[in-house]
Amino acid sequence: MKNKFTHFLMAGALVCWSSYTLHAQTEVTDTYLKNPSFESNFTDWDNAGMQTQTNTSFSKKDGNTYVEQWVGQGNKVADAHVSQTLTSLKNGVYKLTVAAQNIQQNSSATQSGAYVFADNEQVSVGAINDYSLTFTVIEGQATVGFKAENATGNWIACDNFRLYAVNNDLTEIQEELQRRIEQAQTLVSEKMQKDVLSELNAAIQAAQQEMGASTDENIAEVAVRLRKATTEAQTSIEAYRELQAAIDKALEAYGDGSQSGAEEFAAAIQSAQSTVNNLEVSLEDLALAVTQLETATLAFSLANATGTAPTVVTDTRYARGSTMAFGRSTISGVSTSDLLEHGFCWSTSPEPTVLDNRTTEYLNNNGYIYWMKDLEPSTIYYIRAYAMTKGYAVGYGDVIKVITLPEGKITWSYNNGGPADANARINAAVGSAVDYWNELTSIQGLHLTVSFGSGTPTADCSYGGWMRVGPNASYQRTGTIMHEMGHAIGVGTHEIWWNGNLRANGDRGDWLGERANAVLRFWDNNPTAVMTGDNTHMWPYGINGAHEDTGSEVLYIGNGLITQALGEDGLPPTGGFATPAYVFEQEDHVKYYLKNEDETAGLYTSYLVAAPNSTAITCEEMTAAEAAANDNAAWYVTFNPKTCYYQLRNVGTGQYLTYNTSRNKFLTTNKETPTTTESFQFMRGRTDVNIGTGNTAVTARGYWIIRPEKTLNPPCMGSNAGGRITNETFNIANSAKDQRWVILSGEELQAFDTAVKDERKAELEDMLAHIKALANTPHTEDVAGTDATLTAKLSEIEEKSRDTEITSEGISSLTEEALTAGMAFLAEATPESVEQPFDITFLMSDAELTDGEGWSSKPTISFSCGEFFEKTFDFNQTVTGLPAGTYQFKGRGFQRPGTTADVYKAFIAGQDDVNATIYAGDKEAKIQNIAAEAQTKKLGGSETAVGSNPTRYVPNNMQAASLYFAADLYDNGVVTQLTEDDSKLKVGMRCSETSSNYWCIFDDFRLYYYGSMSPDFVTDIRPAVTDKTQAEDLFATPSDVYSLSGVCVRRQATSLDGLGRGVYIVNGRKVIVK
Repeated sequence: MKNKFTHFLMAGALVCWSSYTLHAQTEVTDTYLKNPSFESNFTDWDNAGMQTQTNTSFSKKDGNTYVEQWVGQGNKVADAHVSQTLTSLKNGVYKLTVAAQNIQQNSSATQSGAYVFADNEQVSVGAINDYSLTFTVIEGQATVGFKAENATGNWIACDNFRLYAVNNDLTEIQEELQRRIEQAQTLVSEKMQKDVLSELNAAIQAAQQEMGASTDENIAEVAVRLRKATTEAQTSIEAYRELQAAIDKALEAYGDGSQSGAEEFAAAIQSAQSTVNNLEVSLEDLALAVTQLETATLAFSLANATGTAPTVVTDTRYARGSTMAFGRSTISGVSTSDLLEHGFCWSTSPEPTVLDNRTTEYLNNNGYIYWMKDLEPSTIYYIRAYAMTKGYAVGYGDVIKVITLPEGKITWSYNNGGPADANARINAAVGSAVDYWNELTSIQGLHLTVSFGSGTPTADCSYGGWMRVGPNASYQRTGTIMHEMGHAIGVGTHEIWWNGNLRANGDRGDWLGERANAVLRFWDNNPTAVMTGDNTHMWPYGINGAHEDTGSEVLYIGNGLITQALGEDGLPPTGGFATPAYVFEQEDHVKYYLKNEDETAGLYTSYLVAAPNSTAITCEEMTAAEAAANDNAAWYVTFNPKTCYYQLRNVGTGQYLTYNTSRNKFLTTNKETPTTTESFQFMRGRTDVNIGTGNTAVTARGYWIIRPEKTLNPPCMGSNAGGRITNETFNIANSAKDQRWVILSGEELQAFDTAVKDERKAELEDMLAHIKALANTPHTEDVAGTDATLTAKLSEIEEKSRDTEITSEGISSLTEEALTAGMAFLAEATPESVEQPFDITFLMSDAELTDGEGWSSKPTISFSCGEFFEKTFDFNQTVTGLPAGTYQFKGRGFQRPGTTADVYKAFIAGQDDVNATIYAGDKEAKIQNIAAEAQTKKLGGSETAVGSNPTRYVPNNMQAASLYFAADLYDNGVVTQLTEDDSKLKVGMRCSETSSNYWCIFDDFRLYYYGSMSPDFVTDIRPAVTDKTQAEDLFATPSDVYSLSGVCVRRQATSLDGLGRGVYIVNGRKVIVK
């Protein structure tokens, strides 16, 4: 590229020198240079990349302000310049002097790449000094300044521009004109456009005529004409050279013409040769010819590629803004030295190649992030990675469909209320930050009202965009403004940021929205990375302070991409609702089938169906095969890139899903073109819908289908157990399953059905195993023939399950039959022994506390234990369909009613303040005190030592409690009775009062059935202890020892030593002394 300062000059008004000739330099700074020492910051200067500074570090500054660019030691400054065009100059020789430097602070070596310049003259800048050069003006104006081009220093600076008139000698003026004439004459023989050559010759002739003039009165006019003609000639010559170079390269590739596609390639070369030989074509024609021939050359090389193509994998992760997209890839199969180039190609057609658009530009952030630029907003693109060898063998990765965002429409204003240098920095920073976000987000309607805050230490901003920036220059940068813009869109300022649904620990901790985390994982190439933060900040890419602002594009772009994703997760950037986006990857002409995510609303059994003769929609029960054969259960899903909303059209009726605002209902409507009422925002659920097991398992996600409204809780489509479509108020919680819809293609529909069928088979097998275990429990028949009846029924069920045509619904029915048969068996049987009852724990939900599903409330769950700390609770579930008889509900758990030391001290003194109970129906019993089963040896986890002689240990965290439970400690139970068959039984643990340090923890719930045994007969004596160590642990505190007949044989005992052989009762447990 030509020096951007080379051809600035334009004709200007001329002022003649006085009649005498200057013999000594005269300072004319005040006459021609404006704001020469930057005391008015960049007023009257053209600036790119420099910043004003008011410190005293640059010792040659003049006045209060100088300009600089600084980066950390060892780094290199970016290209920059500051320049000013001086007008109304008298022709003659001038000297420019500038205080400047270009240094590397960790080295005394002379640095390169910085210059003081005046028009085409320049002088290199190194150590801090005054730098001067002379130049001749013949056009009445000149551009002067300071520039850095590939500078090696980390700190460049300049100030105190001074201009001196040296002389107005006509000879020197004419010598400068002659130099330009000679430069122009060297071009005349070059190939250029006919009209350009004609003007160049005319300009040369006009300039030559001035060489004999006695004054410089007309020199400026002919000089300007000559400069313009020269510039146009150079441009035209370069255009022909570029085309000729392309032709030469093409001919080299063409070779002897024996390769594939040679005839077409030869035609392309001939067309380019015709253009290069035509002196009357336009510059546009020449440029087009270059592009076409380069494409033809590449196509020919690709068609005759040699060697092995690389293996390329397109990373399925990507990121996109409105005008750019980013991708990653892996390349293998060839050595790096064999690669000619690698990058991404893209097109609006589904199969992009390197002959379409391609880039090799990348950012480096834990690997290459390829950067596709200059994309159109709201456009569907297809992108894929590629790698090309030096033999032009190309390997491609898979294609990804990427839809660019609508362009952001963020606006801003600044009151310029600070000092001029601060105003300049703040204006530049806000403008830069807004530009980044407008290209990386689709945020609409955000206006930043920025003010200078003299008393603001750093900067601050409220939700909606009212921002203050303080006088600290370190916070007048792009990164700081981006941070404050985060507050403007809700980071730390909106209730969604603090909402427990999207934060792991309320108002702090991990961000649970998947869109932002997905962007972070892509950007950092870290599959486990998670956004986090507190009630004000976010990490990473939140730029929380000047110390986090590296100024890098990786940081700024990452911030913008994550900002967009936060909005898509649910953080409303401009009030109202979340940011709409392309979250469900659809194809326009694929049939989709919708199922409500809630099991009770038909996840396994029903499909969204449009009525054929009305506008009604319902969820109807049908098999997958029936749905696939019924187009009224099929929907086309389309996406509008300009609005980022989806439309659903029923395949059978041709009608669109609509939201009827007058009736507040989701219906269908007969329209040719969907409007706003037929447009819906999709939001992807954050929890998997897991169906089936093993190789046929399916994992899906549900989507909210939302009526777009500028409110935090807009209407969305739901369903209930009866199949009725409901109008729900949007609830972002994971638990709102009835508001989300699983959307399946035809292929996915069959996979889903197979997975459901396999899951149902597994459930049937589990149920049969449970019922058979009941039958195998030693028992007596209360009604003769009970066993035979059950055996026959189970055989019948197993035979039916082997039918290859059975549906998932049919399998579910068999499972229900098996359960009914099992409950009928229990109603007519009684276990032989009280110590081996029927174990019906399988009727409970999550008895082992893996996730708390099925229980009435959610404790903190870890290590398969649930805990409540300093909270009241009623943790329960209801088991249904039970036969009449006696039951025992058991669960391991304890309560610590205060601090460990206080509780243990009180307990050994005979005081037990436990108020938590285990209950079943209307019966309840206190659960164990933490001190009750203190151990003489540590079991693991965090434990607390209590007592002395001997020292004992109790759990102090969830891990330790789980180990104590695993050692069969802290068991609790309660016995109850049901008097009628098909009854319900509510079981659980509860605590109605709590205080400081009260801790309840529990696990391992069990439910047993004793048939016709009476509750009095079913004691709560726990299994016998025969191990000496376990027996010792029973005496964590002195305890009474009883005989089986209930006689106290030893009070406040600390061991069993001295007792005769036999069975004793200690703390409700049988102990055998041998």
